[in-house]
Amino acid sequence: MGNRKPGRTSSLLLASLGRVKGDGAGGVLRPRARLLPLLFLSAIVLWFVVSGVGSHPASAAVTNRGFETGDLTGWSTGTVTENVTVVGADTISAGVVATPLEGQYMARLGNSQPSADENQPEGPNELYQNFTITENALRFAYNIWTYDYTGFDEFRWEVRLTDTNTVIGSFQTEAWGLDNDISRKSSGWQAVEVNTSAYQGRPARLSFSAAGTSDSLYAFWVYIDSAQETLAPGVVDLPGIKVNGHTPSQNSQTKTISILTTSARAGQNITIRVPVVCPDASDPTGVTLIVSDPDGYFATYAMAKDGGTIWEVAFLSPPGSRGDTFTLTLRIDCAGTILSVPIGEITLVDPSGFVTDAVTTDAVPGATVTLQRLDDSTWADVNPFDTAGDPPSPTISPQVNPQLTDEVGHYGWDVMAGTYRVVVEKEGYVTQTSSSVTVPPPVTDLDIQLVPSAATPTPTPTPTATPTATPTAGQLVNCPLSGKWAISVWDGADGTDTGQALATCGAGVVDFAYYIDPDTQAWWRYFVGRPAISNLLTLDDMQGVIAHGAVGAP
Repeated sequence: MGNRKPGRTSSLLLASLGRVKGDGAGGVLRPRARLLPLLFLSAIVLWFVVSGVGSHPASAAVTNRGFETGDLTGWSTGTVTENVTVVGADTISAGVVATPLEGQYMARLGNSQPSADENQPEGPNELYQNFTITENALRFAYNIWTYDYTGFDEFRWEVRLTDTNTVIGSFQTEAWGLDNDISRKSSGWQAVEVNTSAYQGRPARLSFSAAGTSDSLYAFWVYIDSAQETLAPGVVDLPGIKVNGHTPSQNSQTKTISILTTSARAGQNITIRVPVVCPDASDPTGVTLIVSDPDGYFATYAMAKDGGTIWEVAFLSPPGSRGDTFTLTLRIDCAGTILSVPIGEITLVDPSGFVTDAVTTDAVPGATVTLQRLDDSTWADVNPFDTAGDPPSPTISPQVNPQLTDEVGHYGWDVMAGTYRVVVEKEGYVTQTSSSVTVPPPVTDLDIQLVPSAATPTPTPTPTATPTATPTAGQLVNCPLSGKWAISVWDGADGTDTGQALATCGAGVVDFAYYIDPDTQAWWRYFVGRPAISNLLTLDDMQGVIAHGAVGAP
């Protein structure tokens, strides 16, 4: 776990300062002052933007959310470099028309252009509305159009509580595509749902910004509409994505997933399986994955259809150092119509720990790891959308909490300075809370051992054959029966070697034991004959342990 200092996140804005206009055809977090790693090995975070949501709760009270007045009634504009307006069906070029998702109107940030020959001014086009949250969810949709490519231009949305200046939802992305790919690209309508059920009666602001960055070449504009009744035509099925055979971390609000891998794996394969369909539910005729960054890294991978709607490819984990970002884009061929969908980014961070099985020591993939921070003497889950600093930047990276451990049990964040702990849950295991750690310095060894729930001990009566008297040298009182658990107590000198204490039940009677720290709730363990995985090295007088009787023991 590393220390993240408040500072402007340049991520998607990083690019070369100058370009020569040509005829080319057709990120997340890079803080200026970086976070220290929270948990284990260096990791790559893979973010996937997908469309569609699965439920239809009522929306928060935004006025004229679908712009059906035909104007910006109820909305305000911030900085307008080019244009913020309301349009109906918007003709972009001959035979190319952008249409509202719902109703007859939609907002447009920037100007639509028929080709890459038209320029755009550098700077933002901002639209926002202050409102009071009265319902359980806020829903809207956006559709990005651009001729630009990776490293330039930016779209972002944000939902912020204005009474406490707390961000409860946010997302940002840039243009996408290979270097000099100035073909016309569209993300299609992407639906967003922000859970506002915990903020009833609170004042809030919903804001959008579409900006030309770094230069004035190649148009970039965004449409905004309501998503109250109509789901955006799904292109990528978030719950169906698998990376290296496992379901990655998912954020249903921002429609992203996050995958961790160590930096030492640069050049090794990451296998991704993605359910993809065209907007009319037909099968694409081809899908290509593009991995790129603003500094010139470009790699393309033709995906193969693997039954049903699944498209699969093994791509190389890109090289880089902590904080580097790589954009992931799908180019989807729908019967000759090319749909370019920016599905996310890879971000290099330093991970924080491994989650393993306390009995077998095997990695535990798919465990839910929730990051908590100590604020005003109270532990609370970290809001992944919190920002700090001036200008503000995210307080954790990646902006996903909780995470799911990957195929080797990794989890990890970069974090602001503070005191943290993690809560780890997995079906079939006892929930575990780690000890608290303070960052800085970086923490990269917050390993968690999960105890199988099937082995959760229950008190057993003391067997009549087990001695209960306390010899002078000490005795483990209430020794376990063979294959059973017992709550045992060491009655002897402080600092006694755990192996010697357990041996007072008889040679080979106890094969392992656990102790729960009452202050941190962390589990400590001792396995007879396995010192490499044991950390409960001594016992103090009257210290209780959960002891397991060896199968076949006398």
